[in-house]
Amino acid sequence: MEISRTLIVKYKPNSEFCKLLADFRDMVNFAIREALRMGKYSIRKLHEVCYPHFKQKYNYSTYYYSRAYRIASQIIRSYRRRDKEPRVKKLFVRLHKAQFKLEAGKLKVSIRPREFINLEFELGKYQRKVIGKILAGELKVGEITVNENHVYIPFIEEVDVTEGSGKIALDLNENEVVGVTDKGEVKRWSCSYIGKTREKYEAIRAKIQQNVANHTRKFKRLMAKYGRIERNKVRDFIHKLTRRIVNETVGLDLILEDLKGLRNSTNKRIKMFNVFSGKVQLCSINSAGFKGRWNSFPFRRIQFYLEYKKHLQGFHVHYVDRMNTSRVCSRCGGIIRSSDRACPRCGIDRDVNACINLLIKSGLTSPTLPPRNDLMNQTLTNQKMWTSLGRRTWEVEKGGVNIHPL
Repeated sequence: MEISRTLIVKYKPNSEFCKLLADFRDMVNFAIREALRMGKYSIRKLHEVCYPHFKQKYNYSTYYYSRAYRIASQIIRSYRRRDKEPRVKKLFVRLHKAQFKLEAGKLKVSIRPREFINLEFELGKYQRKVIGKILAGELKVGEITVNENHVYIPFIEEVDVTEGSGKIALDLNENEVVGVTDKGEVKRWSCSYIGKTREKYEAIRAKIQQNVANHTRKFKRLMAKYGRIERNKVRDFIHKLTRRIVNETVGLDLILEDLKGLRNSTNKRIKMFNVFSGKVQLCSINSAGFKGRWNSFPFRRIQFYLEYKKHLQGFHVHYVDRMNTSRVCSRCGGIIRSSDRACPRCGIDRDVNACINLLIKSGLTSPTLPPRNDLMNQTLTNQKMWTSLGRRTWEVEKGGVNIHPL
């Protein structure tokens, strides 16, 4: 399996390369304006208009000209706001494989035929290790992107992925990640730090909005500063959390929920009678606070980090349908409402139940239930119950659950 990653390396900028960055940004913006003027975004049309202009105005390798209008075409096609013309503000340049040569401590960039600029790297231990593998031919390198301070080197790593000795299903929540293995072991990892960090910086931004005039330079600088700090803290915590989860589940394949459509279900609106206006209007089924927390929580980022780190270990990651995994009890078939932390009939914990249902949906015919103190929130008397869910039935006993396929 091929895994794509990006190495970020800091370099020492120089004036000549900064001029190239500014000129490349101007090329992209010119190509965007011409494409919008013509109403045509194809590479061929942009080449006919932009290439002669770039050739006359700038003195660079022709690779930069083609890169500029290709990027402009991509920007226009992906731009969503139609009320405002897209424009590139930050300095950057994207280099084709023929425009650079990666060496041990520097990047050799061709700006004109037989003229080069050397960008000296500031390397750490990890960067030296990856660049050493690239120079040894163990990793494939794609097109490099360079901005004012950093070089972004995408590379592809070949990994042998094999079947694990078991499976573990993970259920993501706002406060914790719950996992249940096919042998009945329950694991919990707290992620409440993400919500607390969001609340902390939301309060800081609210205070800035109260005390600083909107749309001023100071307002924008402060909002950008604290937004950047929040993003960095959350991203760092997610890396540490997923690394811990992967290290504690070595040898096991991951079962994750397919979260496609999660935002749509969170923001769903239905027609209801508004007692204040006396009209039938579209109203949200969830509160504003819940939608704010749920829409800002990085579910997909956590899954993405788990997926590529698990693949680097050499094990599989499977996605299964999340429908009714938390709602339908895997033990008695009862319904667990969203306000309940456990099944009202048999007492199984809501998150543990979701993980068991994920294991069953992944094709596991006979998962072992966790011990009783991990499984339930309340004590049950000895009893036997038969129930069915889908195409399986199972017998619930004091010692565990035996699942019998129909």
